[in-house]
Amino acid sequence: MLCDSPFINEDTISHLNYKNVEPTVAVNGRNVVAVWMAKDNAGLIHLYSRLSTDGGYSWGTPYEIRFNPVGYECKSTDPLLQPNPDDAGKFYLVYLALCDTIDVSSPPMHKRKWFVRFCRLTGNIDDTCVVLKGYIFGDTLHDTVPKDYPKMAVAPGGKIVVSVAHWYKPSPGYYQIVVYHSTDGGSSWSGPTPINSDIWAITSYLAYT
Repeated sequence: MLCDSPFINEDTISHLNYKNVEPTVAVNGRNVVAVWMAKDNAGLIHLYSRLSTDGGYSWGTPYEIRFNPVGYECKSTDPLLQPNPDDAGKFYLVYLALCDTIDVSSPPMHKRKWFVRFCRLTGNIDDTCVVLKGYIFGDTLHDTVPKDYPKMAVAPGGKIVVSVAHWYKPSPGYYQIVVYHSTDGGSSWSGPTPINSDIWAITSYLAYT
């Protein structure tokens, strides 16, 4: 639900029959985009978006932002929007996707994967999206998992920085904060680069969130 000051205009923009959580909203001129997580009646979690071109007084049709890599069924989580400062009609979106393999014969270590996904939006429609590559802690026997609420900062001239906490799987589990950089509006990326000098234990991860 969105309200504009002094609360003269109130709209419910999400699906009334879905469980809707974790909304993110960005404003760029008169354009307003909202993205949120919706759990449908089958228990699947997707991202939906809606666009207002009049400052939030009216809204277009909900649009589903899909991520369906071959062989996986994915749940999209933790969306974050930012306006593109170089174009009033465009936005940047980053989110996490938890994907389970459809092939039940796959080894356990390959049954689930996390992805960090970045998208460029025209209005609320995803034009182009890329998966930001993972970070390995110098041990090829173990992978890392991006976890929880990616952060994003943008600046004019196509400068974008995305940060995310990666979880190092072996017990007891450790976290490291990594960043990705783009200087061309998300067409190409450098990183991930770890930025904390220590490797945090799980209990210390709360400082990131």
